[in-house]
Amino acid sequence: MRNFGIVCAILAVVFTTTGNGIKCYSCFDCDTVDSSTPITTCAEPPQTAPSNAKGACSKGTGKVNGVQTIARGCGWSTAEFCQQETHVFLSGEYCYCNKDLCNEASIVKLNVVLMIFLTGILAKIYA
Repeated sequence: MRNFGIVCAILAVVFTTTGNGIKCYSCFDCDTVDSSTPITTCAEPPQTAPSNAKGACSKGTGKVNGVQTIARGCGWSTAEFCQQETHVFLSGEYCYCNKDLCNEASIVKLNVVLMIFLTGILAKIYA
């Protein structure tokens, strides 16, 4: 049982995010993200935002001058959701999420697979 506690502690350190702001991919006209995609730490929501609003990552999919594109960056929201919006450069569907780097779906899948893999290795080592 002690070994299980050690494994849990190691996983908590590896997968816990620190810091005050949420980290998000930040790019325009980027269909996919990789290790070279810029990452930014988002500011807290403005004072005009609802009191329960949090910093959020956004992903907008739509058209700019008739050309389909994807934009990723920072925003703020009270929940995770998607809706149709029109901004200065992009009109289309915007989605908001409240976890680091969540404005790319494949990163969530990768973290889950990595966590399961590491758990298996650590359990084997400490069992």
